[in-house]
Amino acid sequence: MTNWLPDLSSGSGPLYQRLADSIESDIDKGVIDAGAKLPPQRDLAYDIGATVGTVGRAYQLLRERGLVSGEVGRGTYVLAQRAENPKVELQLAAQGTRPIDAPSGKLQL
Repeated sequence: MTNWLPDLSSGSGPLYQRLADSIESDIDKGVIDAGAKLPPQRDLAYDIGATVGTVGRAYQLLRERGLVSGEVGRGTYVLAQRAENPKVELQLAAQGTRPIDAPSGKLQL
């Protein structure tokens, strides 16, 4: 990925959220292609004047949205198609189970 900078002028909320929204928007518009490698966190942080932690939180948010996949030392890549929401998978896995009620009363120590 070369010569790409996010547009952080629009939107509201914390910087990491605006960064994630900007990257998501550019993915949806085709500005960032599927399979493209996102800039290293340190480089992007320097380019936008933010901390590495801010960029890391944005990339984590994009992973939670199913848009990117990344490995330490290898990079963060845009997925070909949006991954399924992991929360849905957990809900499906929990089907057929029953909640456990906590015992009433007090424990004597």
